[in-house]
Order: sequence, then structure tokens, then C-alpha cells
Amino acid sequence: MKIPEVVIRSARRVVRLPARRSRLEVFLVALLLLVSAGSASAIVVHRITDLPSGAVYRAQGTVMTQQEFAKRLHILTAVYGVQVPRDAATRDKFNRTAAKTVAVTDIVDRAARAQGIVITDSSARDKLNAVIQQTQGGRDAFVAQLGALGLSEGDVLGEIKRTLSSTELFGRMTAKTPQVGEQQVKDYYAAHTKDMAEPEKREIRNIVVSSKDAAAQVLAKAKAGTDFATLAQQSSADQSTKTKGGDIGSVSAAQLEKPYADTAFAAPRGGLFGPVQTQHGWNVGQIVSITPAKPRTLAQVHDELRDELQQQAKAKVWSQWLAGAIRSAAVEYASAYRPADPDSPPRDITK
Repeated sequence: MKIPEVVIRSARRVVRLPARRSRLEVFLVALLLLVSAGSASAIVVHRITDLPSGAVYRAQGTVMTQQEFAKRLHILTAVYGVQVPRDAATRDKFNRTAAKTVAVTDIVDRAARAQGIVITDSSARDKLNAVIQQTQGGRDAFVAQLGALGLSEGDVLGEIKRTLSSTELFGRMTAKTPQVGEQQVKDYYAAHTKDMAEPEKREIRNIVVSSKDAAAQVLAKAKAGTDFATLAQQSSADQSTKTKGGDIGSVSAAQLEKPYADTAFAAPRGGLFGPVQTQHGWNVGQIVSITPAKPRTLAQVHDELRDELQQQAKAKVWSQWLAGAIRSAAVEYASAYRPADPDSPPRDITK
């Protein structure tokens, strides 16, 4: 599956809460992530036993083999665009985090089944179809990508069922979380008023090319007076924006890769900037317009802030339950996959 080429990352909410993780992370939807525990994990003495050759870990009597683990990573790559690092040091850290992520999702999956949670094939297929609709080339391209990875739609459906069952389990485990009170919302707003501002936004045109030299040539033509939109249509490798003259819309710095944001938000209105490298190539941009930051009133952010605080409260309940479930499972990792903190929930393996 080809990752979209635009430099915009997923939009973040305007209300920014400290140490907050997204709803998707809380729900184990998108990348099968789990929220971090809210308190320190208890010390657990793991059994010192020999794992079978080729094992990644053993949890609740079940062994995850390296072959099965590799397949799970292939599925994450196909469905969620998880990128496996190539350099050895980063790959080692990634493998340890990914092993814990897979182990914990299996623990959660077992807990969901114990609660009688069953996800139907039709529900999972609906979610899969939603993923396929976001794939360039549609179903044919998606199936071809799965084939290249040695996977089938059934493999992906199994992973989607895990995320859906985790979502339902999360709902059950957090159903009795006390509701956030009106005074809590007001107090939080009073303490973080400056964080509630609508961020500065910039309307940007962008051209993506494969090399720094090519970007420098595009920039030179733009500075010489060639229409930027025309250059984008002629030169940009970003198929999603080139037909629109490179227009990526009005965005905040938080929606962009940091090197790109730093450069774009230092340029004046009408100014050209670049070349700047992102994960998708070398970029040249133009600032079309600038919308200054502006404060937001309590009335404007009230409902969003209340929902965010409620989600944080649920996340705390969930993380406490999850930490206990991990400790009870006493996962045994092979030395090459053992994480530094095996008894706490995993972090985002996409970072």
C-alpha cells in the first residue's frame, strides 16, 4: 500500500491536552496501539524458562514464533502503513516494541473473548472496505499489495477483528467512569486558556520531486517568474495535489512534518521556500495566505474540551486495567525481543 505523498500529517485537534494520546490509540484502532499506564508498574519476577527455538515470546501458554510475528508485521504494513526501520540499531528497538505491542493485543483479544465479545465477519469486512477505499488503485491495488506480502484478505480481517473486539472491551471496562463535571471543564480552561487558541494557519502550494537538485531547479524557475501552479502540474510527484496546482489547503504547523513546518512557517506571505526534505521527497513551497492565530472562548471549546477530558478519564481506567492484565500474563520474551519495560503497555511503534 502506497502511503499518500502529501506532506500533511493527520490533523490534530485544536484543544491540546498535556500528555494526551489520541482516541484511536486508546481504542487500539489504527496501528493496534495502547495507552501508556498512568502509574508505575509493579515489579514482576518472570519465570526463567527456555523458549523454543525461533520463538519471539510466550504468553498464557501460547508461543508466538518468528514466522508468525513477521506475518503480523506484514499485516500492520499492509493495513496501517507501519514502516519497519532498516538500520540495525533502530530495527532492534522497533522489534522489541513491536513484540510487546503484538503480545499485549493478544492479551486484550483473549480478555475480550472471555467477556463473550464476538466480532462478526460482516462487521470486520465493513471496516476492511473502508481501508480499501483509501487505497490508491482501490481493491485491485490492495489485493496486489497483500499478494506481494504473502497475505490474504482473511489475514487482514483477523487483525481488524482484534481491533474491533478491543474497542468493545474498552467500552465495557470504562463504562462506569465518572462523568467529567462542569467545574472541571471550567478549571481546565482557566489554567490552559493560551493553549486553546486557534493556531496560525497557512494556505500552501507544494511541489514534490525526487532530488535536491531537481527541487533547486524548480525553485529557480519559480523565482524567475514561472507560475507556481503550472510548475506543480508539470513537475510534482504528488499525484493528489499536482492537478490542483500543488495546493495542499490551509494547514497549521502541527499538521506538517517538522522540517517542512519550520521552513514554511518562517516564510512571508507570497514567499517561496525550499528545498526541504520530508519522508516523501524534496519539496518547494509557496505561501498563498496566512491566517493569524486567535483565542477561543470557553463556549467555543466547551464540548470538545469536555469530551477530551472524559476520554482522558476513561484512558486512565483502561490503562490501570491493562497494566494488571499484562502483569497477570507474565509474558516471557526471547532475549532478542525482550523490551526494556515488559510490564507496561507498549508505545507507538510508528515513531
